[in-house]
Amino acid sequence: MLPPLLSSGFSPSNASWIAPLFFGVAHLHHFYIQRNSREWNSLVMGLALQWGYTTLFGAYASLVFIRTGSLWAVVVIHSFCNYMGLPQLQFLNSRSVLYEYRWIIGAAYSIGIVLFVVGFDSKVFFPDVSVLPALLAMNH
Repeated sequence: MLPPLLSSGFSPSNASWIAPLFFGVAHLHHFYIQRNSREWNSLVMGLALQWGYTTLFGAYASLVFIRTGSLWAVVVIHSFCNYMGLPQLQFLNSRSVLYEYRWIIGAAYSIGIVLFVVGFDSKVFFPDVSVLPALLAMNH
């Protein structure tokens, strides 16, 4: 999805946000698989969470690919993401041993989210010019 978006004039940032919408949709088969084993509300909430999460990750993976031109970098971050899974929120449960640390853990999650958003198109983390158009012989 990225090469057609970039070649049609989308900026690297915009292409990074559009392409993963399809990546998120590609994970919607979980809805079909679980349709008979979960309540409707739970199924829809899980579907929304998974679509949002995979779309957000897809945006990050797209930007990494656009900025580095490395498929290996995308494979590594995808493997790491699959290994780590979704963020665990048990610390919010008053019966959890981590409950007394909920403010510290919540602050760490919040800081991570802010850094992700601020650094998404940061020139500090990624080259100023995308290497992918050059690899694809595009004029950008």
